[in-house]
Amino acid sequence: MAHGLVALLSSDPSTMRYRYRWKVKKLRIDVEEIASKTYKGQHLDWDALFANVPMLKSIDFFHAKDDAPFRSLEASLRWKYPTAMWKILNGGDPPGTEHKPIELEAWRWNGRLMTSDMTLQSPTIIHQTPAFSTLKKICLQNFQVPSMPLHNWPAVVEEDEGFETFLISEFAHAINALPQLEYLSIESSTIANDYLLRLLPKTLKTLELVNCWEITADDFSEYLLTRAYRLEHLYLNHNQSLSLSFLTVLGTACPYLQTLSVDLKTYNHHEFYNDSDPSYDEVLSVTEVPEWPVSLRTLELQNMRKWSADAAENLFQSLIKAAPDLPDLRIIDINAKLNIPIRQRSEMRDRWEARLKGVFLRKWEDPKPPFTLRPPTPTPKLIPTMSTSKVLPSATKRSRTDKWVAQSIEAQQGSSSQSTRRSARIAALSSGSSSGGGTPSPSRGNSAQHEREVSVTSSLSSLSAEALPLSPREANIAGEILYRHGWCEKVELQLDNQKLTEQTLTMEDFVDGSGDDDEEDSEWDGMDRDDDYGGGGYAW
Repeated sequence: MAHGLVALLSSDPSTMRYRYRWKVKKLRIDVEEIASKTYKGQHLDWDALFANVPMLKSIDFFHAKDDAPFRSLEASLRWKYPTAMWKILNGGDPPGTEHKPIELEAWRWNGRLMTSDMTLQSPTIIHQTPAFSTLKKICLQNFQVPSMPLHNWPAVVEEDEGFETFLISEFAHAINALPQLEYLSIESSTIANDYLLRLLPKTLKTLELVNCWEITADDFSEYLLTRAYRLEHLYLNHNQSLSLSFLTVLGTACPYLQTLSVDLKTYNHHEFYNDSDPSYDEVLSVTEVPEWPVSLRTLELQNMRKWSADAAENLFQSLIKAAPDLPDLRIIDINAKLNIPIRQRSEMRDRWEARLKGVFLRKWEDPKPPFTLRPPTPTPKLIPTMSTSKVLPSATKRSRTDKWVAQSIEAQQGSSSQSTRRSARIAALSSGSSSGGGTPSPSRGNSAQHEREVSVTSSLSSLSAEALPLSPREANIAGEILYRHGWCEKVELQLDNQKLTEQTLTMEDFVDGSGDDDEEDSEWDGMDRDDDYGGGGYAW
C-alpha cells in the first residue's frame, strides 16, 4: 500500500484527474509494518516520497511498543532514522538545491530510532534547518537518562558529576531552538523532571505529559506558577507520581487554560507482579481546595483514587461555587474511585450528580416546526355596512355573517366578564383563608405534602428564568441551587470502588463463537448431536 502511494505521487500530474501531491498534509508511518519491511525486495523510497508532497506538514514515525502498557520500552528496534532523510526533507545539500524544503509543523523524536552517529547536539542542529525551523508541535518519546550512554551520545562519562543535568540541558536547548513551538509532548521519558520544567519556554500553549514518573505535584505547581501563564491545553496521562495537588494554584497560574484532561490510570512496570500503585499518598487532601481558571471549557478527571469522601465533596463544591465565573465551561467528566460503603457512595453519587447537572447541564429544547419561521397572515376584519338601497341576495348573506360575528364578540365578552368575576371570588376566598376564617384546614398528610411541594417550588423559583430540567425528587436531592449555569453539553459523574485494571472487559468480549452459525448459539436441549449413541449425554 505504501509503495503504491509513492508510485502514485511520482507519476506525472498532467495525467491525473486530481492533484494528489497537494492533498497529502500528514503522514503517520508505522515503523514495524511499513518503514522496516520491504516490498518485492525494495524498501520504501523516502526520496520519492518526500520530494512529491509539497504541502506536507506533519510526519509521525510510531511503533506499537511505545504505547500502553509501556512495558516494551527497552526493546531495541531494527529500523532507525535514515541518514539521508534529513537532506531529503531540506531539499538537498545545501538546502533547496534539489527541490523546495518541506516546512514541517509537527514531528516526533523517538530515542530508539536514533542512529549511533547522532550526538546530543544533533536535535538542536536539525531544528535549525529550513525543514524543522517552522515546527509548532514536537514530541519527545522514550528518552531515558540511564540508557543515554548506550547510544554514545554524551561526551562525558556517566559517573561524572552533573551528567544528568548536562544531558537534560541539551534537550532543553533543542526545545528552545524552535521559535514557533506551541505544543510540547513528552512520553515515557525520565528526562522530564523538575529541572527540565524550569527550562521550558514560556510561549507554550499546549503541554502533554504521558507516563513520566519523575514529575511530582510540587514540581509541577512551581512550573505552573513560573512558566505556564499562556498555557491553554493541559493533558496529563498515566503519570505515577503526579497527584492533583496542583489544582490549588491552577486558576491563578493559568488564566487562559481551556482544557484540563487528567487520566490517573497507571500500568505495571513488570508483567508478573503489581507495581502500578501511585507514588503519592493522596490524590487530593481535604485541605486542598481546587481553584479553576475562568476560561475553562473542558474538564476531564479520570480514574482518581486514593482520596477520601470529604476531599471529593470539596472538589465538587468548588465547581458549584465557581459556576458564575466559568461561563465557557461545556464538558464535565469525572470518574473517581471511593473506598466507602456502598450505601454512602450511592447517596453521595445521587446527591452530587443531581447538583452538578442542576447547575451546569444545558436544557435541550426541540426546534420549532419550519412553518413557524413565517409569521401568520392576519385575518381581515369584517366591517358591517348599512345601505338603504335594495338588498341583494349576496348582501343578505353578508348581513347574516355580520350578525354571527357580532354574536360571537358578545359571547366572548360575556365569558371574559364571567372569568373576571370568578377570579375575584377566588381572590376573596384566598384572602379570607389567609385571615383565618371560612375554609376548613387540610389534613396532616395533605399538609405535609403541600409543604414539600412549596419547598420544591421555592427552591426552583430561586433559579433564573430558565426552568431546571430536574424532577421534584431530584430537586429535593439537589437541595437549594443559587446559580444556574446551564451551558454544559455533558455532565457525567461516576463513583465506584472497582479496582483499576489494564484492560476493561465488556459484553463484546464474551460472545460465543463467531455468531454465523445459529445452531451454535442455540440453547442446549440435553441431546449431544455428536454422540455415537444418538445423544442423551449430560451437560456436566
